[in-house]
Amino acid sequence: MHPYLPARRDRLRPPAVTAARTVLLLVVGVLVVLPWPVVPPGPVLSGFDPVVLTAVPRGLLPRPGRMTVQPEALELAAGPRAQPMVHLVTADAPFSATLVARILERTGRAYPLQVRLWNPRADAALEAWYGPDGQVHAGARLGERWLAQALLGPYAGGPGAPDRHFWAVRWEPGRAEIAVSAAGRRRALAVERDEVPPLFSLDPRALTLLATAPDGRARARVTELRVTLLPRDRRASGRTIPAVRLGMGLVALGVLWSLFSRWRRPDRRATDGGIRSVARWVRGHGVPGGGRTALLWPLLVAGAAAAAGVLLAPLPSHPLDRRFVEVWTHLAREGGVLHLLQGAQLATSGMAQGGWPYASMAYPYPPVLLYLFRGLAWMVPAAGAVAAVKAAAVAAGAVGGVLIFTLVWRLRGAPAAAGLAALAYALNPAVLFGAAVWGQTDTILLLWLLLAACGAALDRPVLFWVGLGLACLTKQTALLVLAPLLALGLARFGLRRALDGAATAALVLFVLVAPLLAAGVEPAVLYRPLLGKGLAFGILASPGPDAVVAQG
Repeated sequence: MHPYLPARRDRLRPPAVTAARTVLLLVVGVLVVLPWPVVPPGPVLSGFDPVVLTAVPRGLLPRPGRMTVQPEALELAAGPRAQPMVHLVTADAPFSATLVARILERTGRAYPLQVRLWNPRADAALEAWYGPDGQVHAGARLGERWLAQALLGPYAGGPGAPDRHFWAVRWEPGRAEIAVSAAGRRRALAVERDEVPPLFSLDPRALTLLATAPDGRARARVTELRVTLLPRDRRASGRTIPAVRLGMGLVALGVLWSLFSRWRRPDRRATDGGIRSVARWVRGHGVPGGGRTALLWPLLVAGAAAAAGVLLAPLPSHPLDRRFVEVWTHLAREGGVLHLLQGAQLATSGMAQGGWPYASMAYPYPPVLLYLFRGLAWMVPAAGAVAAVKAAAVAAGAVGGVLIFTLVWRLRGAPAAAGLAALAYALNPAVLFGAAVWGQTDTILLLWLLLAACGAALDRPVLFWVGLGLACLTKQTALLVLAPLLALGLARFGLRRALDGAATAALVLFVLVAPLLAAGVEPAVLYRPLLGKGLAFGILASPGPDAVVAQG
């Protein structure tokens, strides 16, 4: 045994606690594994949210057009050689959208409004448009080659025109449809997967509105936008039935009772109070000695990491990373974590990729980071969201450096060596730039992994499993180091103590994520990202995507 590692603690657990924990684990298993009822689909996005959509005044024509974006209405105006466009949706998931359109002006060769459902990467589209001939046309194309065309009926334009057209767009994995209704008649054009295969590929689909005026003028007004995720996508149920709430409450109360009973056991109570009690706890939990001056090293590590983060934070982060933070915090501010999960599946990538809707904004991670974005939405104004994420990531890196100091000091007993190791971690360019410049949250993942390592070094199985569980519930990248950490835990604790600690940690982790489940998040969010990306890691041995790409 290493001189600075504590001896194993084999304490007998009271039978009542063991029985209660077993029952609680069964309840947790039922709550997580059994499917929850699916709520009938309702609109996820209502109206025109300027943060979620992308307005591009200049399309493929040389001059910019004019547009007015309000919560209840969108107006597009195109002059000669102008093509303003608005990307309403970029989605991987099946969705449907409805809107109402009126043509306010059309002179010369102009197309007042085009409704386009397309794959921007492959330039495959199903679209409909108001033509210069007073007719509504529709067609499916691949590049410049038209695969299908249809005439959907006439329309009237102008300030006094009574025509109000009700549009409906629907995309499913095997079928896409665009329809327009006016004066009690409905006309539609639909295509199947085998007709336009690129429209149904793995790339995101976008719903775009645009006005084009090669030689004339056009103006259109769009209202009553409603976008709905189809029920085939079940990343979030939107409802927590009373039985589920009751079960989560029982688990929470049981865990609190278990912890209280463990704390009140005689071998856990301090025999004296005050400073002596604190000193005894410190000596027994991993500080091998080295003088009081050794405790200055953690302050130095944390201060150096914070100072470097403050100096680097003003540097711009990647535009796509900024867009993710802006969209997620905005959606969390508007409707909580459930709205974040659902709305992010429909949000566009803004100007991060030149105004083209190439990337989906869907939240791809396990649920722990939802707390970060929900907390920032509550505490920080929209303009400071990116800076707040950088600050949180830098703080996690500083705390991780302190944990490394604790580990090395515990294992080696030399505070100087421990301090240098901690500084090497906290000031590592990969750690520091990822947190302070790019605004990545990997330092939070590393913090949980270091917490698990501390649990192994301090002979605390529950701490080990809680840290490992939090890492897996933060980012899928934790799967890359899961096997060696599991081997470390089994070697350190033995099979019986490892399983005992894992059972208690499972209850603690469930209590930590219970607020998300109570808010309506489906339990599959706990493991679906891990399973999906875990399978994606299998492609690392082949040419192409690497681990950074595979984590989503």
